[in-house]
Amino acid sequence: MIEEFKLATKKAQDSATGFTIWVGLANGGIMASFLVSYVALTLYGAFKLYSQVRAEGCDPSNTLDDLNAACRITGRAVFGALMGVSIGAMGLAQIGGAGEALLGAASACHPALEAINRKVGSDVDEIEAPLTTEGDGQGFNDEEPEIVVPV
Repeated sequence: MIEEFKLATKKAQDSATGFTIWVGLANGGIMASFLVSYVALTLYGAFKLYSQVRAEGCDPSNTLDDLNAACRITGRAVFGALMGVSIGAMGLAQIGGAGEALLGAASACHPALEAINRKVGSDVDEIEAPLTTEGDGQGFNDEEPEIVVPV
């Protein structure tokens, strides 16, 4: 009996933890891609900045206006580009989750809209939720509800 329990527990553990290596590899790949982009953007920005300083003798920090003219590309611009690319990449990853949440919400609201729009005496197959909202734009119709009083 104990051997069967150990075998079942081992099997459950293996099936639950078998995919974690792929999750770790995916997270490591994401981290590596960010680090590579940081290195690439920093080196390219430093090259562009150094080229201007060498050619024109300008100020890369843009702090010495009275002594030296500022460069067209400053250190702040290079850092801003680096942060913009990395934050933009993180934001792009959220679009799929947001779209999935919106589709899930629409799927969850459909049965409620069918129940709201049902009429007394109608067959269940005839009730449909409207695809567009009419009226006040909040999902409510401007028409008065029909009140049926049994006689």
